[in-house]
Amino acid sequence: ADAAGAGAPDLLIRGALVVTMNPAREVYDPGYVAVSRGRIAAVGPEAECRDEPSPAATLLDGRDRIVLPGFVNAHDHLLGAFSRGLGSDRAVAVTVPDASERLAARIRGAIDEEAAYAAARLSLLELQLSGVTTTADSQPALAGREANADATLRALHESGARALWTRASLNRTGYVSPGQHDSLDVALAELERLAGRWSSGRVEVGCEAQALHRVEEDLLRGLAEWAEGRDAHFAMHLSYSEEAALHAVERFGRPLLLLLEEWGVLGPRFLGYHPVWLSDAEIEAAARSGAGLAFCPVDNMLIASGVAPVARLLAAGCRLGLGVDQPNDGHSVFELMKLSVLIQRVAHLDASLGGPEQALELATLGGARALHRERELGSIEPGKDADLVVLDGRRPAFAPFPGRISNLVYAASPADVEHVFVAGEAVVRSGRHTLWDEEDVVAEANRAMRATLGRAGLPEDLGPYTSWPLS
Repeated sequence: ADAAGAGAPDLLIRGALVVTMNPAREVYDPGYVAVSRGRIAAVGPEAECRDEPSPAATLLDGRDRIVLPGFVNAHDHLLGAFSRGLGSDRAVAVTVPDASERLAARIRGAIDEEAAYAAARLSLLELQLSGVTTTADSQPALAGREANADATLRALHESGARALWTRASLNRTGYVSPGQHDSLDVALAELERLAGRWSSGRVEVGCEAQALHRVEEDLLRGLAEWAEGRDAHFAMHLSYSEEAALHAVERFGRPLLLLLEEWGVLGPRFLGYHPVWLSDAEIEAAARSGAGLAFCPVDNMLIASGVAPVARLLAAGCRLGLGVDQPNDGHSVFELMKLSVLIQRVAHLDASLGGPEQALELATLGGARALHRERELGSIEPGKDADLVVLDGRRPAFAPFPGRISNLVYAASPADVEHVFVAGEAVVRSGRHTLWDEEDVVAEANRAMRATLGRAGLPEDLGPYTSWPLS
């Protein structure tokens, strides 16, 4: 298949196993992918390749390689890299009086611009080495830390990734100290400033009411109005726990998604994280509205909050993608895909649920649909953006059957990622980031974390954090 008028390719991959994720879910082995001016120019069986590359084109020998669409991470917290190893694998309650005194929360409140930049770069490095080409990032808006948003957005631009970045407002919670609560006036002014400075063809600035139990109604409605006027995304954490689901009913008399539908918030620019504790009526509302949803199985398992009803969501026609999220302590999409299948099966004691094909769809085209970007992302089709992941099929994880989708999902890991392209440009080549020095990113994160601990009134060396002895 060719894109009309694409011109000579400037990137040509030949001889690879190409998993297209197109409507017919065609897999070409051997196949080819031609890229011109950042978009897919042609894809198909290698025998049909007639493209003559330009003199300056990059030619990639695809033999023993597997080419996939770039992974789309539908939910994350890039600054969550600085909560790794700090006991964030605990249940998250709706109302916790001492939440601002918890270790991770004290550190969250002490992250400054330098630390935000370092944490964002560390998370992005891991994501991109895992094959992620597009990510959604939710960042708490803390009063007095406005520059943190600029730091994260700067890191996103420098990384070469595509992103939906949302400024997450909170003003009704102990999740952060009361002095760091947001207000609608400040939120609207900051959103205008940030959108004007950082919005681009690759990065969208959106807004977020962090969660219903963490915001007042006027703040939520005001943010939704701003998003509608800007044709920007409005995001929220949904009913990730039974307690969060009950909160909406106790406070407003109806389930969360039905409430948001009544308020005119649920729609084709809405992104909801954690569609876990949802009624059938809420699932139907999400489907008919065109809202995007992010399924975050690793986080849900880590804090034991519940299992999203994936089969019901997909049967209803919901736009469902996968989100790494934090707490997770890692950014591996391969782990995410595998566990997205296993959690369904063990939760329902049904080995027919999910499957590797479903997992790969959720990590690619599903994520693109959740972010309302399926026209440009999520599959290898002529005219779409050339966001690609190339895996090394010679690695042990792919033996003895390199072409099995099950091996991609159940056995592969970020170590098997060889190249990652965004708009036809390599951001990872031969397993190394092309724009950042990995050692510098790690060293900078360690330095910034020590300084953050100092601002939080904690020792720079917390020592081994363990739960031993086990009771």
